[in-house]
Amino acid sequence: MSISAYAGEFTISPIPLEMSMNYCSHKCAVCFANLNQPGRTLDVKATINQIKNCNKGKGLTSYLLREKYPILLSNRVDPFAKTNYRQTLSFIELFNANENKIVFQTRGGDGIDEALSLLDYKTHWYVSISQLNDDLRKKLEPGAPTIQSRFELIEKLLSKGHSVSVGINPLVEEWLPVADFQEMVDRLLDMGVKGYWLELIHLNAKQVGNMSEKEKLAVGSSLIKEAAKRTPNYSYIDWAREYIQDSGGEVFSINQPNASSFFDDYHKKFKTIKTNQDFINHCFKKYPNGGEIKWHEYYEFMKEPFYEQEFSEADGFVYRIARNVYKKLENTPFKTLKGVLEAYWDNIDIPKSLFNNDLFSVLSYGSDKKPGTYRCKEDSKIIYWFNAEPSDKLRHFIE
Repeated sequence: MSISAYAGEFTISPIPLEMSMNYCSHKCAVCFANLNQPGRTLDVKATINQIKNCNKGKGLTSYLLREKYPILLSNRVDPFAKTNYRQTLSFIELFNANENKIVFQTRGGDGIDEALSLLDYKTHWYVSISQLNDDLRKKLEPGAPTIQSRFELIEKLLSKGHSVSVGINPLVEEWLPVADFQEMVDRLLDMGVKGYWLELIHLNAKQVGNMSEKEKLAVGSSLIKEAAKRTPNYSYIDWAREYIQDSGGEVFSINQPNASSFFDDYHKKFKTIKTNQDFINHCFKKYPNGGEIKWHEYYEFMKEPFYEQEFSEADGFVYRIARNVYKKLENTPFKTLKGVLEAYWDNIDIPKSLFNNDLFSVLSYGSDKKPGTYRCKEDSKIIYWFNAEPSDKLRHFIE
């Protein structure tokens, strides 16, 4: 593992680079990264070369590094786990020398004070807390720091001028029932934490197969079955989102049907890229009563100067997140990120398609008005309708 373009979260995260490292010793039972690649290690030499030689590299990762985009540490590992913190401290110094800022995702751990001493800027820390009960934490996250230590970490970070958001991810009612959720969020809001990332639990067959019997027992068979469903129950996450918003917080979850300033701090502090949430916010301002959305408007809002440059890595932005759809597409491989966005826009079976958000429906449009033609006459691309007030959770077409 090394530094790479953040392909899996393109249009979701405003941070375009991630660095994944060694297998995470926090050993969270439902960690997708540990379950997908339990034996992974950081290729230290290759990663150092990526940083030192980025001015010579022709790939997308080299481009983003030399253009001083920030790096996320990390979507697939805790940088302060015992298996990673020493390397984290070394790479902070290298990133400092290359003028790349770092955004952290962590449950806490070792080396954080040393990391803070190495940083000469105020960054953003995403701290994960999925339960308030520490006895439960010991079963589900046996190598991770205590819940109390995470509150103490948040307090320390805020006192030093860093910004903090909290990931309640996964949000599971059995792990964090209503009373615990309210107690935790109220405490965090009082501390000054405004942003919360909520997601449901999801496990595929491969991940379940890689779980130990101890992990399966800790999670429970009923929850494992629920986590495998393609259409999960959204009622608890919808309630949780509303509770946070009513309490003055900001929420983000993938494909959520509402505006949110969750990423505003990222955009203020770092050189970022636009997300679908940013476009949703734009639509709420421009179309308060709903409106027709064409490809051109979306792309003009989302595009960055490098989206029309050719990079070999661009193909993975579609292949990795929608392999079955990719195999059916005619014009592959993808050469540019503009082409990737076009694929996301025009293929409603791709999870990144706006169609998967309740705010957007495909508008039936065309010169012949035939059923099944949802295309703009000028560019033959799907037209969407922005539903400023979605009435339900159903994916639907407007005729």
